[in-house]
Amino acid sequence: MSHKTDYKNAVFTQRKYRMVSNTDGTVTPVDETEYSQEGDSVGAKELNEYGEALNALENPAFEDYTSSAAPDPEAALLDIISKSEHSNLWSKVKAVLKGVIFKKYMISDADDISALTQTGYIPDATAVGALIRDMDECSLERKEDGVYITYTPPGGADPVSKKLGSTERIVVATNVTNGTYDASSISGYDKMTADNFIFVITSATTSSSHKISSSGYRTGYNPSATANPSVSYDASTGTVTLSGCAAENTTTYGDAWEKRGVNIYGDIYCYPS
Repeated sequence: MSHKTDYKNAVFTQRKYRMVSNTDGTVTPVDETEYSQEGDSVGAKELNEYGEALNALENPAFEDYTSSAAPDPEAALLDIISKSEHSNLWSKVKAVLKGVIFKKYMISDADDISALTQTGYIPDATAVGALIRDMDECSLERKEDGVYITYTPPGGADPVSKKLGSTERIVVATNVTNGTYDASSISGYDKMTADNFIFVITSATTSSSHKISSSGYRTGYNPSATANPSVSYDASTGTVTLSGCAAENTTTYGDAWEKRGVNIYGDIYCYPS
C-alpha cells in the first residue's frame, strides 16, 4: 500500500470566522479566511494507515526462518515483497534480506551435503569444488545408455570406465592373459560394449636374458618392458579380446644383447547394463 507524501499546510495571513445563527439558538462558525494556499485535511483514515505502516515496521509478520523446518525460498521472498509494500524502508532492505535468506540455505561444506535430509538447500561453489577435488583421477561422462565414471591411473595406464548403477558382476575368465574369451552366455551380450568389461590385474611375471659378445662383454644398456592391457568386445559374437598383457624389449651393442620381458595375468569381469 502506498501513502500520500505531499501534504500541504494552509497558508494565510489571519484566521477569520463568521458566526451564523441557527434556528435552535446555536451558532456555527464559518471559515472566511483568505488562503494563498489551501491545506490538506488529515483524518482517522490517514492516521489508521500511518499506524498500520508503523506496526509493520516494528513487528513484521514474517515466517520464522530460524526454525528447523526450512521454508520454501520463493514463498519466503514473496512474503517479504508483500510486507515491503507497507513502507519505503522495507522496500529498500528487501534486496538485503533476499541475500540473507539464500545464504542461510546455501551449503558451503561438502560433508554436509551427504548428511542433508531436508529440501530447499543448494550447494555453493566451495562445496561443489570440494566434491570435484575428492574425485581425484575420476571423471563422469553421460552416454546414450547411461552415466559412466572413468578412473585414469597415474603413470599413463589406460583409463577404466564403469557404468553407474550397474552393481551385478559376472566373472568371464580368471587368471588369463592375452586371448579371446566367450561372454555370449551373459543375458543381453549383444547389447553390451567394451565399457561393460574390465580387466583386473592379479599377477605378473618378468623375464631377463642376455648374450655376451664375442669379445667377452655385455651391453651396458638395461632395457625395460611395459605392458598396457586393454579390452575390446565384439557384440555380434559375445567375444571379449584381451591384448597388451605381454611386452618385450631388447637392446644391442655389437653382437651383444640384453632382453627384458613382462607378462600380466588377471581376471575379466562383466558389469551388465
